[in-house]
Amino acid sequence: MRRVELPAEVDPERTTAKFENGILKITMPKLHPSKPKKRRIDIE
Repeated sequence: MRRVELPAEVDPERTTAKFENGILKITMPKLHPSKPKKRRIDIE
């Protein structure tokens, strides 16, 4: 068995691996980046 460490921006719950016809296909979807929160700052 071989282990691979996933990058932080990958969704481990949706990562899949498939071995077919001698080819290993690994799908590692990226996490959806959270939108930056906008904040209004008043300047006096």
